[in-house]
Amino acid sequence: FTIFKDNIYFTATDDSQIVANTVGVLDYNTLTLLWHDKVSPGNLMLDPPQVSDTHLYVLGAEGTLHIFERESEA
Repeated sequence: FTIFKDNIYFTATDDSQIVANTVGVLDYNTLTLLWHDKVSPGNLMLDPPQVSDTHLYVLGAEGTLHIFERESEA
């Protein structure tokens, strides 16, 4: 996991996978789930996600870089 600006960015598995298939964000103070997404196929590395002010980067086991862009807050 990675902590960045009061958020915890993580990868995780669910019961149907052996390797990580979910990426998500928790509020550091309340542990409220702010966002999550399943990555298909479920092949995320367990390396910590990399985070910037606008993007979340997660490396897949087969070398695919998954990039998620932060949506603008209304």
